[in-house]
Amino acid sequence: MHLLARELEVEAEFIPWTYETLFKDLNQNKFDVAIGGMIVTPERLTKANFSNPYMNITTAVVVEDYRRHEFESWRSIDKEHLIRLGLVGEGRAKGAKRYLPNTDIVLMESYSEFFTDNPKGVHALVISAEAGSAWTILYPAYSVVVPEPHIKANAALALPLGDSDLEDFFNDWLQMKKTSGIINKLYDNWILGTKVEQKKPRWSMGRDVFGLWE
Repeated sequence: MHLLARELEVEAEFIPWTYETLFKDLNQNKFDVAIGGMIVTPERLTKANFSNPYMNITTAVVVEDYRRHEFESWRSIDKEHLIRLGLVGEGRAKGAKRYLPNTDIVLMESYSEFFTDNPKGVHALVISAEAGSAWTILYPAYSVVVPEPHIKANAALALPLGDSDLEDFFNDWLQMKKTSGIINKLYDNWILGTKVEQKKPRWSMGRDVFGLWE
């Protein structure tokens, strides 16, 4: 969004949203677009327009390193009966409960809650593997585990219902950024934590020997 704002020569305003009021606020024009790894589902398609997917994501769990082996499959997780899984978003929590009936599903206010004081005693955080990788850069004592079978989904931008012109604009803009390689670079930087190597300037007698142009 920072990149888009610069290209349009406007200032971006970021407004916090919650899953409970997201679609109401979006369709009441409290903001123009909802970002943040929004997963496209049939239910959500009835509540908002969505751009074309900009990223494929895989459902994963983030756990402390020493507990990685406990989360190799969703079946093994559900058999334990003692696992407390944390999720953000009431709808996602309800879906997880249907999929994992024997697991204690805990609704959390935010992802950061898990990594800081973890007041609800959650053992693992359900999150996309891509977003989880970014969090583990900040908290290296944790690891991302992708349980079998892999559950995949599409992430897109959520837009107000009925605004086809805005949807067309974002689709065209996203396609431009995919073609130029910008989206891949952003993914490598912010999700994978890959540092962009700065190319060193070619050797120059004026600069490297005589110290000119510094």
